[in-house]
Amino acid sequence: MSIGNGLTRGLLALFIVSLSWRLDAAFLVVDSEADAIDIAPGDGLCSAGPALPGGGCALRAAIMEAEAHGEADTILLPPGANIALTLSGEGGSEVGDFEINSEIEILGFEGSTPRLNPALLPPINAEALNDRHFEVTNGQLVLRGLRLIRGAVFGSGGAIRASNVGASQITVDYVVFADNFASISGGAI
Repeated sequence: MSIGNGLTRGLLALFIVSLSWRLDAAFLVVDSEADAIDIAPGDGLCSAGPALPGGGCALRAAIMEAEAHGEADTILLPPGANIALTLSGEGGSEVGDFEINSEIEILGFEGSTPRLNPALLPPINAEALNDRHFEVTNGQLVLRGLRLIRGAVFGSGGAIRASNVGASQITVDYVVFADNFASISGGAI
């Protein structure tokens, strides 16, 4: 075997390994502004079933699917989306704030940078929840190109809270925090 053939085989093997790693990660596209749950978390599909026409993919459904999947997943909000969270209560991500225990990236834009006007970033409004947007317990949450508005808690972290600081990571990039409230500390994070 020549060096060229060995190198080619090595690069091919590396490509196949990297391809199989990428196939494990899900890319979920939200196509509904409704606040609806996923009908079968873990089946690889983001679908609110009969709750949405055509079984659309809501942000809550996408997060539930990503959490059940357990791999590093990306969720894309459509341009012009205006998400209002309405399913209040205590529990997992099916009601109240989104509980993140895996690796999730949520994008409010496609490409490398969002629109220059922050008012054009998709808002996620938590006013009806009377809760924060995200609770990161043992996960990694990356938010890019969003507006988190009107989260409110009697505690800390009006929009986002990391409850297990050593095991949780939060990255925000091009994120606007507006009208969030926390009674103790961290009106935003």
